Amino acid sequence: MNAASILVCIKRSAKAASDLRQRQRFLLGDMEKTHVDGSDP
Repeated sequence: MNAASILVCIKRSAKAASDLRQRQRFLLGDMEKTHVDGSDP
C-alpha cells in the first residue's frame, strides 16, 4: 500500500465517522438538541 491509498482510506473512514455522527445527531436532536450539539442546556 502506498501513501496515496492510505490517505484515501483515512479520508473514507473519517467521512463515514462524520456521517454516523450526523445521523446520531438527527436521531437524538428531537429529544435533546442542546446536549447533542455540545452546548450547555
